[in-house]
Amino acid sequence: MYENWPIAAIALIIGVDKVLSTLRDRGIDVRKIAKEIEELHKWHDREDEDGVKVWYIRKTLETAIETLADNISMQTKLLEKMHSEDTLNQKRLEFLENQMLRISRGGKE
Repeated sequence: MYENWPIAAIALIIGVDKVLSTLRDRGIDVRKIAKEIEELHKWHDREDEDGVKVWYIRKTLETAIETLADNISMQTKLLEKMHSEDTLNQKRLEFLENQMLRISRGGKE
């Protein structure tokens, strides 16, 4: 079984050489790809000052975003209420203006 290992090793080297030369002929730089993969691994392994991987979504960030969304929703409801109250106040003002106008005319319309 292990008697033919030199032949297998030579066949493997020839095969790898053929694959590499085919890739090189097609403009594929294997070293560049290997370097990019290494850079990707380095970036993926980076941690922040707390020792958390930088690509993780931190619970504090998730909580902050949820709180912000709740606050925006509450402010929207308050603005809608203020707008409806302003509309009601505008109607009251128009009613009072009409009453004053009617009174100034001596009760005649």
